[in-house]
Amino acid sequence: MYEMRMSRVMAVIPVVVMVPSVMVVAVTGSWAAMGVMVVVFAVLLWGVFGMKIRVDVGEDAVRFTAPFYRLDVPLERIDRVELLRDNGLNPGLVNWPVVGRTESPAGVRLNLGGSAALRVTLGDGAQKITTVFRDTATAQACARDLEDARGQ
Repeated sequence: MYEMRMSRVMAVIPVVVMVPSVMVVAVTGSWAAMGVMVVVFAVLLWGVFGMKIRVDVGEDAVRFTAPFYRLDVPLERIDRVELLRDNGLNPGLVNWPVVGRTESPAGVRLNLGGSAALRVTLGDGAQKITTVFRDTATAQACARDLEDARGQ
């Protein structure tokens, strides 16, 4: 099992958001503002400390798990496994950990930042899953486990 989490450097984000939020609540005295602040703070804490991406290589399938996303792929459906360099950024304006669709030309991208990616191509090459890892060594280990499980 390989698990990627948000960088601990990002732990400063809830604090940065919380300070002005507390000031707004103090000035307005609004219960609605306080409720919004609590919800935003809870989501930020979950994002920094609870959000994760996992790749579980089993005997007959690999499971990709991310926030609100899970895909089980039988090993016999995997056509190709590639290691790629990556900048850890998602294309577009939305930086959610899961971007794209498996059937789209670019495929689905599971990303919490990192410098190496593992692209798994399924079947006839029309479906792709790219998982970004924090470092090259972890991506290589996952690729090796996938190839060993596939028997190649």
